[in-house]
Order: sequence, then C-alpha cells, then structure tokens
Amino acid sequence: MKIKHKYIYILFALFLCQLAFSSQVTGQNKKQIKEKCLYHFDDLSRKQTWTDSYNAAGLGFIDFNNSSFIEAYMGKGDGALVKYNESDDNFNFGLRTASYKKINKTTFFGKIDYNNFRGQNMTWSGLIYPERYLLSVADSRPAEKRKESYKLSGGFSTPIATNLIFGAQINYETANLAKMKDLRHETKLLDFEVTGGLIYKAGMFNIGANYYYRKFHEKVEFSKVADDDILYTGYLFKGLWFGMFENWTNDALNLSRPFTDVLNGGSVQVEFLKEKFKFHNEFTYKSQEGLTGPGADKAFSQSEAVTYEYKGIASFEQDHIRHYLKVNANYSDASNYDKVTNQERIGGIYVTFYYGLNKAFSRRTFDLNGEYEIALGRYKCNPDWNFKAGYSYTAQTSISSIVNPLYYTQDIRVASAYGKVNKNFILDKGMIDLSLLGAYSSGSGIKQRESISENAVGINLEDVVATQVTALLNREYEFLTAGKFQGEAGFRYSRFVSTQNTAGSIYLDLKYSFTKAKELKYHDGDNAGVFYMALGYSF
Repeated sequence: MKIKHKYIYILFALFLCQLAFSSQVTGQNKKQIKEKCLYHFDDLSRKQTWTDSYNAAGLGFIDFNNSSFIEAYMGKGDGALVKYNESDDNFNFGLRTASYKKINKTTFFGKIDYNNFRGQNMTWSGLIYPERYLLSVADSRPAEKRKESYKLSGGFSTPIATNLIFGAQINYETANLAKMKDLRHETKLLDFEVTGGLIYKAGMFNIGANYYYRKFHEKVEFSKVADDDILYTGYLFKGLWFGMFENWTNDALNLSRPFTDVLNGGSVQVEFLKEKFKFHNEFTYKSQEGLTGPGADKAFSQSEAVTYEYKGIASFEQDHIRHYLKVNANYSDASNYDKVTNQERIGGIYVTFYYGLNKAFSRRTFDLNGEYEIALGRYKCNPDWNFKAGYSYTAQTSISSIVNPLYYTQDIRVASAYGKVNKNFILDKGMIDLSLLGAYSSGSGIKQRESISENAVGINLEDVVATQVTALLNREYEFLTAGKFQGEAGFRYSRFVSTQNTAGSIYLDLKYSFTKAKELKYHDGDNAGVFYMALGYSF
C-alpha cells in the first residue's frame, strides 16, 4: 500500500499552526513558561474531569490555557501470547499531534494520528475490528497483513449565554487492511462519531446533556490472484466459532460483504464542585443497529444492541498532593439474526421473498473498572511521584442458537489488578521520568455447555451436525482466562527548549512491556513483548 503523503503534510501543517499560535499565547503570559516546560500532555489531559466525557462542552473547564505535542513513534511486538487474529511478529510506526487551545472564552481540541502497521502470520479474520461484531468472515492461511490508518478528532466549547456552554466534537477514522497472499482480502474501514451538547452552570453544580451518533463500516473483499488449482477454505463465523466452512469461491461461499453498525444515544452529566473537590458523573445510553450485506432489502443478517454506561471521576487537589478516583461501568446486550429469504423467478425476473429472522447468537457483557491515583509534588502535570492502582472485572455470557434444536452457552469471568509508579527528576536543562507497572489477570467460567431447546420434539439429534472450529474456541477461552503476569518499564528524557516567547521540551520516550502466562495448552508460546519508542516536541 502506498503512503498518502498529503496526510503527513497536513500533520506538519497543523504542527506549524500550533507552534505559531503558541508563540502568541505564551508570550502574553511569560510567567507560565517554566511550568509549560514541565507539561506532559497525556498526564495533563487525564487529570481533568471532563476530557473523557461524551459532552464536548466540558472542554471549557480545562484548568490550563494551552498544551500541544507532536511526535513520531514506533512499536515492535513479538511473542505468541496474542489474540487469535493478532500477529506474533509485527512492527508499526506513525506520526501524531494533539492540542488544547483557549482563545478568549472558546476552547478548541484537535488530534491527528497516522499509523502504518505490518504483521506476520496473521489469519482468522478479514475484519480490522472483529470484536465489534457478532459475525465474522475469515480464512485459515497465515500471511503478512499491512494496514494504514488515519484518525482525526476536532472539538470546541464556547459559552452561548450566561452560565450556558455549548460544545461539539467529531472523531473520524479511516483505514485499509490488506492480506498479501492468497486467499487475499482487502478491508476498508470508515468510523465516524459526532457528539453535541450543553452544560448549565448552577452554583455548585454543572449539569450537562448531549446527543451521540456513531457509524462504523467495514467492507471486506476476498480474492485469489494465482491461477492454480489450490483450494482455500472460507469461514463464516456466527458466534462461538460455529458457522459455515467450505472451499472458497464467490459462488459457493461468498465472504465479501459490508459490515455496517449505526449507534444513537445520549448522555447526562452532573458535576458537584466545592472548593478543591470535584465529583463528575456521566450516564450514557446507546442503541445500536447493524447489517451485513448489500443493504436493508438484501442483507444477509442484522443485529441489535443496547448499552448502558457510567463514568465517575472524583478529584481532590491541594498544593502538593492530589487525589483522583475513577469508576467506569458498562453493560451491553447484543443479538445477531440470520435473515430468512428465498429467491423465486417470476416472469423472467428473480424476486427475493423475506420470511423473517432466526436468532443466531447473543452476548451480554458487564465491565467494571476502578482506579485510584495520587500525585505528590508541586506541579499537577509533572509531580515528583505518581502512584496508581486499579482493578477491573468482566462478566460475559454468550449463547449460540444456530444449530437448531441445540444451543450452546459460554460464561466467562475475568478479574485483573495493576499498580504503577512514576518518578520525576528535575535537572538543570531537562528532566527524567521513570515508570514501573505490574499487573496480574485471571479468569474462570464455562467454555461451552450444550443444551436442548424445549421445543425439540420428534427430532433425531444424531442427524444434527454442529460445525465448529474447536481449536479457536479453546484458544480464545484460554487467552481470556489464563493467569497472566504483565510488567512494563518506561524511561523518558525531556530537554527544555525556550525562547523569548515560546517554551517546551524535546523528549525521547522509551517503554518495554512483557506478558507471561502460565499453564497454556492451546498457544504456541506463553509470552509476548512490545517495545515502544517516541521522539517528540511538547509545548
């Protein structure tokens, strides 16, 4: 795939605009130059109460005038302890930039990220994000895959009346994924998300509401280039690795199809403020409808889902010590249906008749995450010490009813905990940041339980054939539930750069993470490692 240079030009054009504007704004308040040299963009954004909200009107509450960065980054991953569709030998590189800016009473946010990925030995999915869907298409031949992606975000917040703030944000992602050997596929992704909302300031409370819309679309096209007699097996998975498996041809088993999901919903926010204490709450509802196939009248299947989310952030900030507590909860209930159709020829024209829906697969998921963070030191965005501890729990129940009158149930429970510490050292002309992370996760449940429908009367079960790739069922269940230890070490050196009007830092960021599992049976290895490096400028 050819790199689209125009996106790289856009990236650096944005950087030059940020730099020019930063010179003007920072020059108006030179007293902040020393502190701006110490800013870490991600840390600064993470310790706000509204930056993770669906309501972009909350951008107006950030407690700094501006912060930006631009960086080039790369990552190298190795090891067999990966998901079924991931690569055990991969490399990626990219460029990205992001910025918060305040101009008078209006706050702006922008972000661009270009990424180029190459992974070896990849198979078992033709989709870029297979876990988004309840249906999947795949082949079984490992090969190199290449992916280019572009992510763009833009939002703003501005007052429109006394104590009333309006905001909107757009998030956009496009990507191309290509498999480089037969059976080949090319997958195109378009993900568009938009939110718009209001916040009313009422004394000790900020009360907000917003609308949410999202559409993600992946189009997969399988093909064979070589002119030979080699046959490849195609797979149409419909949950728990049941489905249709045949020698691939466009006539016998056409795997090429679009996947489209549309989400509508909204959120309400209530934030309580008292002196140095803030408590932010957000409640979200989303309704999702999906199709696979050429369109509504010719769809092969359709899906529906509802999602309920809660985000809570409490912060208590003093001069030299700051506390942050975050709690996220998510519940979703999703189902996928096969459309029952038949084509009949009437007067030389083929007419499609629609007879209804058969429920093929359903999944209910509950996620709970909690994190406590304490920062010690003078600067909020660059404390001397930063300690973090977190816990997460996931419960997932899946039911496959494609093999009538049998149905199959899977229950999974996974819990994990982690701790992380960061230490900062201020030098004469720069600073050094060191970080260590340790984590452990483990799960349990029922890999698969077979049951018979109550309506199964007069059916000979010996005639019922369940077509399933049990190797993938075993591998996925093991990956989710096996005990895994994870460690990460990080080093970052920042060199202060300042002129009469500007201040910032050039930084080199290095990280290495390693995951080790125990008692594996269905993986080729029990570990995986990722090395990450970034070189950037923060200002």
